[in-house]
Amino acid sequence: MSSPSPQPPKKIGVYMTLDLLSPIKNIDGINTPNKASRIWFLLVLVISFFLALKISNGDFVMVSICTFIFSTLLLNLGWILIINFSNNKTPILLTDLLYKKEILEQE
Repeated sequence: MSSPSPQPPKKIGVYMTLDLLSPIKNIDGINTPNKASRIWFLLVLVISFFLALKISNGDFVMVSICTFIFSTLLLNLGWILIINFSNNKTPILLTDLLYKKEILEQE
């Protein structure tokens, strides 16, 4: 009996999926941070910057220091939660080349 052909994995890019918690597998086969982690990073930087700007009354040095402190704390807490929610998710392949490479390795 021939085994059924494997289904192609979910892709990103043109076919942007909404699975925010799945890791993204790069060309080297390494799981890189998922989309939720990347969105969290940008969100934390923006929130930390505006919070620091309000607290420091526009002093550039204090804005930099406060942004660094707030973002460090918030990023660590958020990434710990994201990692807990994203355990056992199947990776999303970065390119079609990875899918073809995995098929060739299975044969």
